[in-house]
Amino acid sequence: MTDWSLLWLIFMDENIIVRLEKDKVVTATFRKLDSAKKTNIYRSSLKLFGENIFESVLLENIARKAEISKGSLIQYFGYKENLLLFLTEMVASDYQTYFDNYFINETVIRTKDRIEQFFIAHKKFKKNNRAEFDFILMMLFENSNKLSNQFVKTIFEVQKRYLENIVKRGIETNQIRRDIRSLYLASVLHSILIGLLRELFLDGPVSPKDDFDQNLSQYLNIIFDGIK
Repeated sequence: MTDWSLLWLIFMDENIIVRLEKDKVVTATFRKLDSAKKTNIYRSSLKLFGENIFESVLLENIARKAEISKGSLIQYFGYKENLLLFLTEMVASDYQTYFDNYFINETVIRTKDRIEQFFIAHKKFKKNNRAEFDFILMMLFENSNKLSNQFVKTIFEVQKRYLENIVKRGIETNQIRRDIRSLYLASVLHSILIGLLRELFLDGPVSPKDDFDQNLSQYLNIIFDGIK
């Protein structure tokens, strides 16, 4: 077993799998697999869905990569849509857990710095969770179906909630004007975050990766000049 599999075993939430079994997204046969097999299927599926749009992902390719039969994969999930739903639930949980832990251990005080570091933390998330990050980008910008729409909504809600909490704290500590609506400012900041992520990781040479921090700083300077 590879190192990343060992790491993922620590974080795979079996409670989600139990819930998805009740919702008939996964079968009891999948739930009863040992952790290593479930991890292998998860990682193999995640990689292919993170590199291709939904219509281009084939169950036989996932099965081949996971070193199982296509029949077994169908036995575990039934349909490709169920497999994607399983992935969206696991990745959304992983993303939220990652940033819950990030904020628990956060030590930055200034509001502007907190926002900036939250943005920059996505580069570290990418480094530590490459397959999950690629999957998120694919679902955000490339895929278009009901499952991706719900997943995007979930990720956006997590991001906006974190940003609004930072903004509210900034207002409480008089670092941001009290007449500023926290929800509106969080939405503006969120739009900047999504734009920067797209420029950094999807637009290639149009926006070199070294420009991320510099562009972010300029955007935040413009915003904070008007809200202090």
